[in-house]
Formats: sequence, C-alpha cells, structure tokens
Amino acid sequence: MPRPADELLLPNAVISPAWALFDAPWYLRTYPDAAHACAGDVAVALNYYLTIGGRAGHAPSMFFDETFYLARNPDIAALVRRGTYRSGFDHYCQHGYLALSPHYLFDDALYAAIYDDMTIENLARHNCYGRYDHYLKSGQRERRMAHFMFDAQYYRAAAIADNIAPETIDEVGPFSHYLRRVSEGEKEISPSVYFDAGWYKENAIGVQAALDEGVWRSALQHYLCNETPAAFDPVKEYSENFYLQTYPDVDHAVQSGYFRNGYQHFVQHGAFELRRPSAEIDLVYYRDVNSRVLTDLNTGAVRDAFAHLRLIGLKEGLRFCPPERVPDIDERAAKQLFILKARNALALYSHHRLDFTPRGVPQVAVVMVLHNKFELTMLALASLRDNYRDDIELIIVDNASTDDTRRIGTYVKGAHLIRAEANLGFLKACNLALEQAHAPALLYLNNDIELGHATLDLALARLQSDPLIGAVGGKVIRTHGRLQEAGSIIWADGTTSGYLRDASPLAPEANYVRDVDYCSGVFLLTRTDLVKSLGGFDEDFAPAYYEEVDLCVRMIEAGYRIVYGLPPRSPDRWAAICLRRRCLGATSLGWRHTTASSPTMTRCRQADFISRGYGPRPPSRIGVRARQ
Repeated sequence: MPRPADELLLPNAVISPAWALFDAPWYLRTYPDAAHACAGDVAVALNYYLTIGGRAGHAPSMFFDETFYLARNPDIAALVRRGTYRSGFDHYCQHGYLALSPHYLFDDALYAAIYDDMTIENLARHNCYGRYDHYLKSGQRERRMAHFMFDAQYYRAAAIADNIAPETIDEVGPFSHYLRRVSEGEKEISPSVYFDAGWYKENAIGVQAALDEGVWRSALQHYLCNETPAAFDPVKEYSENFYLQTYPDVDHAVQSGYFRNGYQHFVQHGAFELRRPSAEIDLVYYRDVNSRVLTDLNTGAVRDAFAHLRLIGLKEGLRFCPPERVPDIDERAAKQLFILKARNALALYSHHRLDFTPRGVPQVAVVMVLHNKFELTMLALASLRDNYRDDIELIIVDNASTDDTRRIGTYVKGAHLIRAEANLGFLKACNLALEQAHAPALLYLNNDIELGHATLDLALARLQSDPLIGAVGGKVIRTHGRLQEAGSIIWADGTTSGYLRDASPLAPEANYVRDVDYCSGVFLLTRTDLVKSLGGFDEDFAPAYYEEVDLCVRMIEAGYRIVYGLPPRSPDRWAAICLRRRCLGATSLGWRHTTASSPTMTRCRQADFISRGYGPRPPSRIGVRARQ
C-alpha cells in the first residue's frame, strides 16, 4: 500500500483488505458513547469514528482489536498519543499489516511460521494485503491455524453440535462466525480442544463477574488478554503452576518473554514432547499403554496426545497415569507430616541420649541456633549424629527458648551449650558461637533439616580437596520433594534467587559440581580460620538474612571459591549434597524474611562484585547457574 485508515474505510476505497472494514451496527452496539453521539444513526458513524472514535481507542470492526494492538505494541501506542497516527488501526493500515498481529486470536508470526506460502511477496501476487487478509478471505475456510487457541475445524464441529447450521458457518467462515457470536453476546462455544469456556468461567475467580459487567467479551478473551497470564488454567486437565514448577526451562522462557505463559509452550511444543500437563496426567504412559492413542497419532487423526486425551481418552476411560504413582503432596501438608515425624521420635531420645562427646580432635565444628521447635531440633541433631560418626565440636546457641529446648542438655551429651538471656537473632548468635569454634572446618546448620546420606563426609572431602575453596553448600529439598535451591545467584540489583527453586531434585542442572555466587546458610560448610579472619557475619545485616550472601561474596573477593556439590565415593562421577528441610526456619524469625534494606545494603557493600553480575530475569538463567 501503504494507505491511512481514512482512505481504506471509505466505501469507494481503491483497495479493500478484508480487515479494513467499518461495521457501523457493530460499532454503535459496542461503543455506547459513539451510539449516543451519533444518535444511533449508522450513516454518520464512520465519520465519528474517523474524527473522534479512533483517538478514543475504538476499533472499526470486530476484526481489529485496538486495545490488544496498542497493549502489545507500546511503541506504537506512544506514536498514537503523540498524534503521529490517528489510532492503532491507522498504524496497522499503513505498516502493521506486514508483520504485526491485529487481534488476540490471530498470531501473524505463527501463521508465517506454519505456512511456507505466507510470505508477503507471495501474498502480494495474489492481492492479499498481509497474512491476516489472507486468513479472513480464505485461510479460515481452509481450516488453517492462525492461533494456538483457535482451531477452525474444531469450532465448526462444535458449533454444528450446538445445532448451528453448517451453511451459516461456511458462509462467513468459522473465525468470523465465532467473533460475530461473541460480539453479539451469544453462548460462547469453545473454539479449540485446548480451551473449555464453560469450565473456565466456573473455576477462574472473578471471570464470570467481569463478563457480566462487559469488561471482557468472552472467557477466551479474558484468558488471552488478562494481565496475569500464569494465574489461570484453561482446562481442568492442565495446571499452569505444576507445569512451570516441573519444567524450569519453560519457566525461564516465560520469564524472558518468549511465551505468554506455560500453556502456550505446552500447546505449541510441550504436548508433542509428551510433557506432563498436570500431576495426575502422564502423556508418555497414556501413549504407551493405549494402542489406539499411538495409532491415532501416527495416522494424524489427532494432533497430539493431550488433544487425544481430551477428545477421546477421557470419554472412553483410557488410562493416563500409572496406578502405582504416588500423588503429589501439598507442601503445607508435607510440613505438618515432617513436624509429626519429629514429634513422634521424641520418646527415643529420652532413653538414648545423642552423644557428641569428642573422643579425639574434631575436624568440624557445627553451629546450630535454636529458639523453640524442640522436636525439629532433635530430629536435626539425630540426623547429624547418624550422618557423621567421627568427632564433632557441636556448639548450640539457645536464643531464650521457652519450650523443652531449655532442657536440651537432658537429651544431648557433649555439646557446648550457650544460653542467651534474650533472642539475639540468627546472625548474632552465630557470631557468638564462632568465638567458641576451634575445629578447622565450620558448618552452619539449620535446625529444621534432615541430612542426606554421607552429606557431611562428602562436604568435608570437597572442602579439603582445594585450599582455595572457602565454602561448600548443596542441594536443599523441601518437604514436598521440590527443590529450594541448587546453589544461589546474586543479581546485579542485589537481590538473590535460589537456582532451580520448585524444580525436581533429579533435574540434571541440579546434579553437577560448580562454583556459585553463594550457598544458603541452611547448610554452609566453611573454613573456620577464614570466617574468623573475615569477622564472621556482618552484624549490619542483623537480625538475619543476607548475612551468608555477604559472607560468601567477601570470600570470593578474598580469592576463595564457593562450591555447590560434592564428590561421591566413585571418582568418575559427581553428585550434589542433599538435605530435606521444613522450609520454615525453627528460629523465631521463621524462614528468615528478606528485609527491604538487605538488597540495597548488599548492593552498596559489594558494588564491585554485583556490578559484574546479571540483571534480574536474564534471557536464560541457565547461563548464570555457575560462576565458571
């Protein structure tokens, strides 16, 4: 072209793209202010749109979504505000039609990627002005896919099943028919096997009320255009939260803006890769145990296993999950079970005291800070004693507990017990214990954990393997079986992230040795002389949190390494330390919350170090999982 909107919308326009349509009845019905100004007269509606409505954010027809277009393209919205273009539609008429998506149900890039004949040059030879023009004129009737949530063939079949005459749909095309029904407020028919409008309206909080108020024209529009795309599930058989937690690579891609949410990835890629859409559904199992599924997939009768499950499998009762699979446990319930386990073991310690009395010279001092939560403390100490049979210099600081922790000496022998008259907080208590530590290695250990097999042995072996290793940490698993961290990252703004949080502990990225920015004080094995030379934790970070971040950075700046993961007994393989924790600290501070000043203080104290780091949510967190 290019031509502005006021030329293309005229009845005698030289060229007529299918999207360049002014639908006066639709316009007046959609915008009450325009209907009032025009006194309901369709004859003057176009002039009103061109002079006033376009600048007010109106769309000329149901085929163009002005709000979507400007939200998707903020640079164009800025040009419209400056008056360079009358509206987003005016920009689309002149330039956007070549590559931009004009509607929330048309993905120009997807249409170009799927169909090789959809080049702008080829379209021009056939008098099509952009891919959207082709789709409206013929693509929708050819059952081409232009959006991952609109399937023309599926919609046509669903509409016919809803007693709509086929010729009524074919006359205008499935896409146009769907938009017309939605714009007129008729019953919403789901246009894809990947979306269930009825289920969505019943289960997505606030959606039905928003539809009733006219904020959205359809449930699908809400799902595709709301400002919290990962907060809603489109069908019963898919869990956005589960998918992003299970597949951190997808979570990274979503955070980086490659996908709107995990479901977009799942429909476009994950379903073909047989990734699990929810905790209850195993698509590999579904394909392998049901011969019909594999046959239908090989013949192209169904696009993917998930679509097959929703179209056929659920209706016919096909098995989609191994019967022996243990269902996922809610983390809150898992924490309660962890506490119950600790409480049920208390009677054992009254008959068999835990003995930490050194028989020789300990190679490791263990510092544990307590404030109540006696049952968790005893479980942690029993785990430590069972995990490491050599001598331990155990230093316990009781921060003025009021429960049975006050009588811990009745249950534990050989510990150096420091009782504080008031709750000092985690950081100051650790520094108080540091003064009493004499062993060459020093382990900071939370009292709400269970150590994995041989954890401390392996950690000491790693620390002693290189004199430049200043600290060793490892894999921290929460009670419900998901990772808390596999090493941690410090971003350039001073904030931090536990690497691979919520991922599977079996993820390959969590199971190899590497240098990291820091490891959590949940289990942090250090060199006693090094920590003392650095003055312990910086008390400006009191009462807690960020103290281990700061300490690890000071070690790195002093020329030492912070290492995640440990060498197992076989010399040709590598493993990571493993411990399970309640993930709600047993100190009075709970799981030590971030204070507002901590990132700022870290940024100021360690400005040179963090200036070499990455900004929050880089294109791939995989790239920052290791310092080397």
